Amino acid sequence: MAPLDRVRLVSTHVHAVNSPRKPYRHWTVREHGDKHADILAYTSKGLHRGLPDDDVVFVTICGNPGAPSFYDEFCASLFQASGRSIGVCSVGHAGHSRHAAQHKHRLYNLQDQVTHKVHVLEELVHERPHVRLVLCGHSVGAHICLEIMKALPAETVLQCVLLFPTGWFLPSPRLWCRGVWLS
Repeated sequence: MAPLDRVRLVSTHVHAVNSPRKPYRHWTVREHGDKHADILAYTSKGLHRGLPDDDVVFVTICGNPGAPSFYDEFCASLFQASGRSIGVCSVGHAGHSRHAAQHKHRLYNLQDQVTHKVHVLEELVHERPHVRLVLCGHSVGAHICLEIMKALPAETVLQCVLLFPTGWFLPSPRLWCRGVWLS
């Protein structure tokens, strides 16, 4: 179980804002093993393997369908609100990349998606041990963030924000329906 003192649930709507100019916006396709995923990043310091090369990085883990473009305005707003002092990125789901069709494509289950995100962030932390992360998961991305927190060193994750989490019962085959647990 993830340490809950580093997890924050957010149950308010993210409001759309006017689009700021985006000179610090970068799109990359990250390949990790046979998995390809889009990464949208905002940074003023450049990129390191597709992720912001900042000391603090706000990482958004997508909900379904795993498209970082859905979080573009959100990431841009966070980057602007920080005074461009932190890196902000959104990591898409493996196999949901625009470029996945050009590569050997297969379907990835939830555990594959968790493993993919853990590997991407473990690699970043291994190469840059000073980096600190703020994780933000939307929908099923909230479940993935909790799994990431189990895998990364505790001092690496400053905070975890869960936006409309749907993952509380994902590992269980049981379903809550009208006051009764169904198996």
